[in-house]
Amino acid sequence: MTNLTAARAARVIAALNKQYRFIGATETFRQRIERGVYGSAEQVNVPKLTYNRRKFNRMNAEEQTEYERKLSETKVEYRLIYKADPDRFTSVSKLIHDWFVELKEKTDA
Repeated sequence: MTNLTAARAARVIAALNKQYRFIGATETFRQRIERGVYGSAEQVNVPKLTYNRRKFNRMNAEEQTEYERKLSETKVEYRLIYKADPDRFTSVSKLIHDWFVELKEKTDA
């Protein structure tokens, strides 16, 4: 990692070494990335909220207007795309996404 403060580098290492339960195995993202499970990364804008009809119908007119405004807001979601099946992805934190992209640039260059 280039030009990282010690605290940021520690956060990246902690995020990469945290164990997660994947189908059939408990692994870290570092292990999965180094094993070559993921082929690419992307950033996608997704809605902050998903529409909930029951919640919407219980609101008064002012609350519904506010709810509709919130539905139009988006957030950035960071994804790692599986190499074997490009239609599947795993949502990850920005730290893991940036580390993967930097690693990919180093290995591809």
